[in-house]
Amino acid sequence: MVVGTNATGSEKLPLLILGTAKRPRWLRVKPDGVDYKGVGKGWMTAAVFSEWLQDLEARMAAEDRRILLLVDNAPSHKVPEEATPHVRVVKLPPNTTAAIQPMDQGVIATLKARVMDAQTEAIMQAHMHGEEDPHQIKLAQALQWCKQAWDDIPAETIKHC
Repeated sequence: MVVGTNATGSEKLPLLILGTAKRPRWLRVKPDGVDYKGVGKGWMTAAVFSEWLQDLEARMAAEDRRILLLVDNAPSHKVPEEATPHVRVVKLPPNTTAAIQPMDQGVIATLKARVMDAQTEAIMQAHMHGEEDPHQIKLAQALQWCKQAWDDIPAETIKHC
């Protein structure tokens, strides 16, 4: 999952969910404000990061804005050779997750907890209604939970991380 926001939480980037299915047949309609990318093991790759960064660059150029993007030191976070004049990328030092990467512990932890709550509620409801396999979740539904959880995280939560 790729999560991005400004420091005050007043502007959130659309989520990018990474999965293993390249072209999931069951994902005919995805919710606005969330993207899905099928990649091998479902992990970020340099190619996916580069594509995401170029999309962000295009968006910032269209809005005539310049931003600073802080990323962790994952090997997939390669800054492309071509210039991104509207998005300056700075890699944070290794082994600093707890100290200076607040998205990991605050925002992402909150997001994951909210998604898990939605999943648990759906499973309980399906079980109560006697559905054959209450644990079977459709990708479109999971993406909707992610989007809703992201939308529901208040700016104050982000600002205080």
